[in-house]
Amino acid sequence: MTTPTAGFYLFASPSVTRDESHSTVFYRAEGESLAQSLCRLFTREYADANGLPAFHHRAATSLTDEERVLLDESLDLLAVYDDPDPGVYDPPPSKHTLFLAECAIRAQRWEQAFRGQTEPNSRDEKSERSDSASLHSPKTDHLPVMTVEDRRNSGLILLWLLAQTYYKMLESTISLASWFTVLDLELNRSYFWIVKNITTLLKNHEDLKDFPVAFEPLFPDLYPSTIGELDWQDMVAPDAERFLSTVQQYVHSKGAYDPGEGSPAWIFVELFRPSIDVAIERAIAYRKRISQYTERVCGYPSQAVPSASSEPAAENKSHETKETIPTTKRDKVFISYSHKDKKFLDDLLAHLKPLERAGRVSAWSDKQIQPGSQWFGEIQAALAATKVAVLLITKDFLASDFIHDHELGPLLKEAAAGGVAVRWVLVRDCNWKNTPLKDYQAAFPSEKPLAEMKAERDSAWVTICGTIEAAATHD
Repeated sequence: MTTPTAGFYLFASPSVTRDESHSTVFYRAEGESLAQSLCRLFTREYADANGLPAFHHRAATSLTDEERVLLDESLDLLAVYDDPDPGVYDPPPSKHTLFLAECAIRAQRWEQAFRGQTEPNSRDEKSERSDSASLHSPKTDHLPVMTVEDRRNSGLILLWLLAQTYYKMLESTISLASWFTVLDLELNRSYFWIVKNITTLLKNHEDLKDFPVAFEPLFPDLYPSTIGELDWQDMVAPDAERFLSTVQQYVHSKGAYDPGEGSPAWIFVELFRPSIDVAIERAIAYRKRISQYTERVCGYPSQAVPSASSEPAAENKSHETKETIPTTKRDKVFISYSHKDKKFLDDLLAHLKPLERAGRVSAWSDKQIQPGSQWFGEIQAALAATKVAVLLITKDFLASDFIHDHELGPLLKEAAAGGVAVRWVLVRDCNWKNTPLKDYQAAFPSEKPLAEMKAERDSAWVTICGTIEAAATHD
């Protein structure tokens, strides 16, 4: 048997019951004083109002050799997960495993700081530590006494700042989620902080008790498993914009104004501003990172990524853009679909690929819109070049106002004029017989939707592709 050193294992228990198993251990510190300090830091950084997860330590000398071997083995396995993107691992680790890996990395950094062995050697490291320290609701014990008016106005200003940041974080992450996502733990920490402060402010601030709606965050986190494949415009933006608009109207109706610099109200708001700035910076950095990755993987030319405030909403653009398709060379197969049916789009594109290589068809879908581009203009340009329109019909397709107004409507108008050949595919059974589609040719008999097929689905796709090819090559 070996004689254990005076080390202490650190654990993060998900419940109040102390769990000191291989599934909760994340670090081994040398010295009880260091272990106590690390646990206090982790509790301050991560524990919720109920003290969960619960961080605690246990001396190595109090464990058996077998227990230490298992714990050390778990720490060795945990060290593998040093990349925040779960997509690089096969199989992907659980959220809990990634959380423990993050704790291990931070524990090592904090131990070095405590021991005075390292100093931040770059601007980025300094910024990272500063950012981590800033994500706390500030203590207000020593604020100058605020008047009733100062308290009211500062609460309104803070609510407006937090709401804008909440919207910015959602827009920056989800607007590109249908392309790629990555787990950014620091971004999530900022998201949790923003959500917590909006919730607390609306719940506890006496002057905001009459806020007209209950705030419920749209998503519990910004993990890839939560936001992946979401469509910003159709699925998220309406609710996010509705909340932001509600806050703006509420703050405006209450007569909020910029507090005088140096006033108690100004000081109160400024205490929150560093953490708000960090959250916005992380959101912008995330979007830039995903844009650059998309450019690298897909080979798109680099373009600046617009901010939410610099680009008008699609609804506004639609009033400025006539829904007629300008005259141009028509050679594309435009595929219109609901993002909820992306799996069937991918199947169709895979079956069309041999025809594309042979130069028989040129397929287009909104997956080809590069991040940072004027996506609505890209759709309009593709519509203008459409020779064959392929419609993947489901209840979600028919329910989409965007598809109805900006894709289906213009396509059917051009089809009626003889400019576009429409071929539709019944993917899932829906009320298509009560739409104009009943007057157009289906690319495959509609007696049985594709989603209900199993072994015969690939054969159906082959038939569909043949119908598309025939329409695309017809003069």
